[in-house]
Amino acid sequence: MAACESIEEAASRWASASNLAWLSLATEPRLQGFIVKISAFLFRQAKDMGTKKDDETKKEQDTQTKLKMLLLWIPLLCQASMGTDAPVLSIKERAELEKVLEDVIEALGNQEDQEKVLSLWLHHFTYCPSSDWPNLRDCYTRWCIASRRQLLRSNSYNCCI
Repeated sequence: MAACESIEEAASRWASASNLAWLSLATEPRLQGFIVKISAFLFRQAKDMGTKKDDETKKEQDTQTKLKMLLLWIPLLCQASMGTDAPVLSIKERAELEKVLEDVIEALGNQEDQEKVLSLWLHHFTYCPSSDWPNLRDCYTRWCIASRRQLLRSNSYNCCI
């Protein structure tokens, strides 16, 4: 898929598969494992979408695709990260995907979009006590610090007016 340069189409379709994402939360663990692997592959491939010197419209479309992917598939990643007999992803794959997720979230740029993704992650991460993955605490902490700085800057600007 990546060799055929159809990854953007695949990522776009995966980002639009809301019914599949919803149904995957209630399916059997073995099937969830396969869906997690597909999601991991697509997140790794989609990470670099929109970073080349494309036009602004294309960059915005790619950013929206990444946002939709995050919002649809983070609940499954939190819930299905533990396999039935063996982990769905190896320790190395899990660490790599966590880094990819953090990079994609931070590349969104828009604080509100990051907030949507991270609040969804926090909800599902704490809802699934048997899972400790994906651990996006560092990303969440960086977002909190950046949000506070932005709030303080806007408050100090408003005080001076």
